Amino acid sequence: MIPSRVKFVRGVVGPVLVLATLLGVGYGAVAMLHSLPAHPSVKAVSMRFVKNQNSTMSDWNMTLIDNSTMTVIMGMVCQRNYSTNDCSEIGPIYYATTPFYIEPGQAMTFELGVNTTTPFWEFHISFYGWPHEGPPSNEAISVAPTGPPTTEWLFYNSTSNSLIQ
Repeated sequence: MIPSRVKFVRGVVGPVLVLATLLGVGYGAVAMLHSLPAHPSVKAVSMRFVKNQNSTMSDWNMTLIDNSTMTVIMGMVCQRNYSTNDCSEIGPIYYATTPFYIEPGQAMTFELGVNTTTPFWEFHISFYGWPHEGPPSNEAISVAPTGPPTTEWLFYNSTSNSLIQ
């Protein structure tokens, strides 16, 4: 080939190959991301005092938001006791209008019976992902979901009213 034609072919083919590679990698990454299964996730928004039960127990409202792409069915919430190294179930206690699930981007408030003997509390919040379209039925909620729950660990300092997740 003539040197000027070689330069022309390189000048045309080079950028086309680079563009094809970049687009191929970009679209491949997006396709792979969409093929991964969704994972449930919640984030604690607030804790609010409701009332004292006695000198060691109080009722508190906890608000969670579903920050995942799938509906979350709530499991139990337990509070860790450091002296006995166990986690005692403390809720959730639902209000009459509270569903047992949270849809993506939505929030849920429920009550907890909290042991208040220390100012720093550790909660383990368990929940299950609902990988279907639409909200789960009451029957689906009452049947134990298959597979292990997802658990979020949450720490709350009652003296400074701060959540750590």
